[in-house]
Formats: sequence, C-alpha cells, structure tokens
Amino acid sequence: GGSMSDIKIVGWPKRPAEQRRDELEIENAELRKSLSDRESELDITMAEQEQLIDEIAELRKLVEQMLEALEACAAYWYYKRSPSIPEQSELISLGAEQAQRLIKAAIAAAKGNK
Repeated sequence: GGSMSDIKIVGWPKRPAEQRRDELEIENAELRKSLSDRESELDITMAEQEQLIDEIAELRKLVEQMLEALEACAAYWYYKRSPSIPEQSELISLGAEQAQRLIKAAIAAAKGNK
C-alpha cells in the first residue's frame, strides 16, 4: 500500500515565462563575464599601445641626436677637406669638438635607452 512516506515532494514545474527568464539571466551573466574579459584584454592592448607610442617617441629623439652628430661630422669633414680653409682654422677645431661632443651624447643616449 502507498503510505504517506512514499510521496516525493517535487517542485512545481516552472511556467514557460519563468523558465525563459532564468535562461536569459544565465545568458546575461555569461555575456557580462565575456564582456568584462574583453574589456580587460582591451585595457592591456591599450596599455601596450601607450608603451609603443612612448618607445617610438624615444627612438625619434635618438634618431634626431644621431642625425645631429652625423651632420656635425659631415661639417667637420667638409671644413677639413676644403682647400679654402686653412688647417689651423678655428672652424676645424670647433667642428671637431662639436662632432665629438654630439657623437658622445648620441652614444650615451642610445646606451641609456637599452
């Protein structure tokens, strides 16, 4: 015989609207998580971009310094080899000094940037 202890209490089946709401809530939670994952990925790539922009600016400065040094060398060689400028001319010694100074500065900057 079926006594009362045999009866299992089963939750009422959810109405379709409630079931759909639960499904949507789960879906919503998953989408939120996916979105926040994407946002943190985006933050990382933004940070990487900022870093690259800074590095490019640094490299541009270095290139400018090296260019200055090269131009000073070119000027020095031009004065030194020019027949119209005497060997003892101040232009030559100043040119040599400036070229050396700029070369040292460019090298120091490049090494400091490693």
